[in-house]
Order: sequence, then C-alpha cells, then structure tokens
Amino acid sequence: MSTNSELVNRWFQEVWCEPRNPKAIDELMAEDAQLHGNYSPEPVSRSDFKQVWEQFTSTFPDIRIEVRKIVDSGDFVAFHAHVYGTHQESSKPVNFSGTAIVRFRDGQVVESHETWDFASMLMQSGVVADDIMMRVLSAK
Repeated sequence: MSTNSELVNRWFQEVWCEPRNPKAIDELMAEDAQLHGNYSPEPVSRSDFKQVWEQFTSTFPDIRIEVRKIVDSGDFVAFHAHVYGTHQESSKPVNFSGTAIVRFRDGQVVESHETWDFASMLMQSGVVADDIMMRVLSAK
C-alpha cells in the first residue's frame, strides 16, 4: 500500500505530467471527493475536476508540476508545488506555485483545500497586464 505522500506524487506525475493518464483521476480521486480551491467559487466534484483538467491541459499542453515540499500526517498531506508550462495561445512560459491540504480515504483523495498563484499565471501568459496588482491597489 502506498503512503499518502506517494499518492500525491503519483497524482502529479500521472495526471499532470507527460505522458498523462486520465484514468488515474478515477483511481486516485474518490467519486464523492470535494475540492476547494481558487479555481472555482464552489467545491469541485470529480466530474467537474475532469472538465477543469481538460481545459487546463489544452491551454498548457506541456504542463509539468513538481512537488517541492510535502508533509504526511495520518489521513492528511500538505504540499507545496511548482507549475511549469507554456500558454498555448500566447506561447509564453509560465512558472507559478501552489499549496494544498489533502485528505485521503482508502488510497483516494476525498477532500482538498488548494491555493494556486493564478494571478502570476495570468500575468505571465499575457492574459492580464503585468501591473494589475498595482492598478487594483491604487484604484479609488
């Protein structure tokens, strides 16, 4: 039986890195899983995640995610990861990070609370202006 840390590493290797194995989503994520993150205002189910994953991997076809730090404690794993890829439309490279706390049950993800630096991703890909943060902070 794999440790939860090993399952997190397997998740990123098989689901996100080439060659991708979409079947690993069903293997590693429970059908009743609930993902909470800054990619959706509402919790995301496994079927909703598949749609997010398809859109993300088509927008960043060479995406690669590396887990840099990981802490395993009982049913929970906390990790910090870096994401690398190229925005397909702009051909600009992106490099951003994220953290999560993930709960496992019987070798599958059942709950996740994630925060990814999508602001950096959007600026690096040219979707929003590089100075967007200063614009927001100086808005009256």
